[in-house]
Amino acid sequence: MPERGDHQFYGEFSPSLSWKKLFSLSAMPVWLKDVSFTATWEKGEHAEAKLIGLGMDLNVPDWRLLKLALYQRYSQSDFYPDEQGSAPQLTVVWVRNFSAGRVNWLFEGFMDYAWAESTLGRSDRMLIQPRLMFDVGTWWEQPRQWWLGVEHSVWYNKYGVKGIDESVTQAAIKWQF
Repeated sequence: MPERGDHQFYGEFSPSLSWKKLFSLSAMPVWLKDVSFTATWEKGEHAEAKLIGLGMDLNVPDWRLLKLALYQRYSQSDFYPDEQGSAPQLTVVWVRNFSAGRVNWLFEGFMDYAWAESTLGRSDRMLIQPRLMFDVGTWWEQPRQWWLGVEHSVWYNKYGVKGIDESVTQAAIKWQF
């Protein structure tokens, strides 16, 4: 395990293919914007996961994005080099802009729920990270470009370790270009 103060690398790559664009679909149910083939590659210092699945962009009034994705997750860990875990994962992503008075707000975030991967000794786990931000870009006549706010990350059974939970609130700055 890394020592205190060590630096670690973690990254994700998440491509998707739109059914609507891929198959030139023009008609979708009123509640559905699009369906996609979706994948994610997660890479950290001691673990790697590849996810493949289907996503649905829901058509919800006043929400810029509300996406549900159901994946099959394939994981490997340096701690169990000869074993691979596999389990479903549900991901929800949301983005909603709204105004209160003269202030523009942004509510966005995600939730991942991954079922247990018993071959790797991992329990069910959930990570949820909502973020609430207000538009400070309007102060410099650059609306919807600079955001300032707060996010709260809650992780149950972190890394699939039963009973290891985390709850962290932090400041957030976002630049959209």
